[in-house]
Amino acid sequence: MRIWQVRRNHPRRRELLFAGWEFRREHEGEALRLADYEVVWEEPDPPGGADPEAVYERFNLERPAGFRGHSLSISDLVETGGRFYYCDTVGFVDVSDRVVG
Repeated sequence: MRIWQVRRNHPRRRELLFAGWEFRREHEGEALRLADYEVVWEEPDPPGGADPEAVYERFNLERPAGFRGHSLSISDLVETGGRFYYCDTVGFVDVSDRVVG
């Protein structure tokens, strides 16, 4: 399981950070570029992957020692079970088919 957040040194960080999926899609297009992100947490995937909602709760209420990102928020990605989930204004959107290197 990985948590991805918009790169801290990204030149357009303000535009990408905390953008809901529909807003981002309208302004950035369908593709979600991993080059805009950095991995801020990585741990082995539980069998079958982790539930993004449980990940959200864990990283907002009981952040593990060593976590170097901000609280899990809108525009963050959770990668688990071979899928990518975009943290939206409410819940998560499976964006696995839109992720590009």
